[in-house]
Amino acid sequence: MPNFLVIGVGRAGTTSLYHYLAAHPEIGMSSVKEPNFFECGEPEQPPPSTILAKNFGVARLDDYQKLFAGMEHFKRRGEASTRNFEARAVHRMQSYGPQGKFICSLL
Repeated sequence: MPNFLVIGVGRAGTTSLYHYLAAHPEIGMSSVKEPNFFECGEPEQPPPSTILAKNFGVARLDDYQKLFAGMEHFKRRGEASTRNFEARAVHRMQSYGPQGKFICSLL
């Protein structure tokens, strides 16, 4: 699981932050930008498909965790999803984690 998230509103630089952070040698970023797991993931009856169409997100916890496979050696592991800024996502983050930091981009 990640230990930090980049959250923010659309068109506020989250994609740039994702790429800048991914270039750092001690930071591993998810293999998919905008997985939107905390907004879209683990519904009551998860779909059989593991990764949903773009703009929907990763639906299953095990698939979300796979986005960070092989990143155990990084000090920090993160992802960037603008939909994590929505109220539903914030409540779900409290259930799943991460136990870490948030980088918020608003402008």
